[in-house]
Amino acid sequence: MKNASSMAMLEIFAINFALNNTLSLSEKYGLVRNVGSLTKLYEKVLQGAYPRLYQLLSTGEGEKIYERTCKFGARVWVWGDDLYPDKLIDLTRPPFVLYVAGADIPSQSCLLSVIGTRRPTNYGIRVTRQLVAALVQNQVGIMSGLARGIDTFAHSTTIENHGYTIVVLAHGLDCIYPRENQRLKQSILAQGGTLCSEYALGVRPRQHHFRDRNRINAALSDGILVVEADQKSGTKITVHEGLLLNKEIYSIPGPIDSSMSGFPNQLIADGAKVVQSAKDIVEDFKSDFILSASKACIEHISDPLDRDLLRYFDVDEAKSIDGFFEHTNHCLPEIIERVSQFEIDEVLKQGIDGRYVLTKRYE
Repeated sequence: MKNASSMAMLEIFAINFALNNTLSLSEKYGLVRNVGSLTKLYEKVLQGAYPRLYQLLSTGEGEKIYERTCKFGARVWVWGDDLYPDKLIDLTRPPFVLYVAGADIPSQSCLLSVIGTRRPTNYGIRVTRQLVAALVQNQVGIMSGLARGIDTFAHSTTIENHGYTIVVLAHGLDCIYPRENQRLKQSILAQGGTLCSEYALGVRPRQHHFRDRNRINAALSDGILVVEADQKSGTKITVHEGLLLNKEIYSIPGPIDSSMSGFPNQLIADGAKVVQSAKDIVEDFKSDFILSASKACIEHISDPLDRDLLRYFDVDEAKSIDGFFEHTNHCLPEIIERVSQFEIDEVLKQGIDGRYVLTKRYE
């Protein structure tokens, strides 16, 4: 084995562990759950525990895959390391490793999974574009799987509106399916988006990969929006996984004579939140995330006026709009409109003297 300074031993061990076929999947998860994470299992193996796993420290296939991943410009995140998303740990089967290209996944952002059929109607395309454009303007990140149909329109509309989008792939990062989305994939990376997959470079898409991909899509999201899908759609898997994780399910009502509205309409009948405008989603995301935002989340907000207002107002000291206007280049009508929206979203509260305080302290 090469020395630790020249190779990332943890990543190699994790890749080898994920690929190992002498252990059943249930045995693997049992070992990892027993110690808490794959990084902790790695540390135990280094200390001499679990001797049958020591061979996984050797270079083998893991080294080759790690080197190819680095040359591709991607990273390997291991269950338990700092960059591995905490949301994935809630899954029954978290991915042992996650291959990531592009920007890191912002841990404090609001992420909505937008999913649906590969054969959308004109209605589905139109509402996807309208809603995603409005959501991006409200700093909501958009997740999907880069498939034909709704996925494609969700990602492309996000890019057109300079928003953040993340793709969860059902194959290696170097592959593209469908092929016509190669340019879109490149645009996502060029504009600060993220590609991620539990599959190593070179792995081609297989039918069961899409089912497994959907659980990651559901876990990383903060809510799931179903646009159009028939009753046999794979979209149902993502919704099922989301419900297991207590994710909010949003659904767009459609014509009762359209097969592509069958599943969304059924979800609404079963209790999903009806979406008639982006506000129906934003009002939930604002209350859940902006009110609990940390400084890191403020920095991630792309709108300069929103950032400046959140920095200006305070929890303990009531402040006026005039005081903000005197020290900013923003125009007064826009400031008043944004403060009013913050008040509606319960980010700000107005006192009897007309001044405002934040409803939650920002670190």
